[in-house]
Amino acid sequence: MSTSRSIKVRCRPFDPARTVGAVALRSGVAAPVPSLRLFSFVDPYPLLLGRPFEREWERDAHLRLVRLVALAQDAVLGRRDADIELYPCPDDELSDRLEEMLGRLDPVALGLPPFAIVRRIPVDGVHEQGFEADPARALALLSRVSGSVFIRRRAPGTAVMRTPRMAFAFYAAPGAGEVPA
Repeated sequence: MSTSRSIKVRCRPFDPARTVGAVALRSGVAAPVPSLRLFSFVDPYPLLLGRPFEREWERDAHLRLVRLVALAQDAVLGRRDADIELYPCPDDELSDRLEEMLGRLDPVALGLPPFAIVRRIPVDGVHEQGFEADPARALALLSRVSGSVFIRRRAPGTAVMRTPRMAFAFYAAPGAGEVPA
């Protein structure tokens, strides 16, 4: 890269630890950028409990997928098929059904912001802060995460939801998800 002699280029990397504090960042409570606000914690585990096979849930990836499909059908269609009915279905069929249900969720109607920063956080800290209780919002948030960002217009995916026990904190600009009246 070349510049004329009259132009000076100065690069200063952003260091969130200096502006918010390293301890707050590690605890998962502070926003990665000071102007962003925490608007949601998502931990799918509490939403998927209270069903048969509770002990096998964390170890069995197929059962996790079955429960996600049941939860998505409940959020979109208002009906939740029993785990026992869905369990015999192959993973490919369940994945297709889950993606179809996630595609029907409208993130704008759910009041989600166009863009958010996502932080993976220790599960223990989530329950002290509270978590997203609306399954539709939780699924819409999780399905549109890519790396460390949430993009409302992104096509839904299921990769983030398949991790056994991971919680997420979502940060956005204040008022970004509000739908105008």
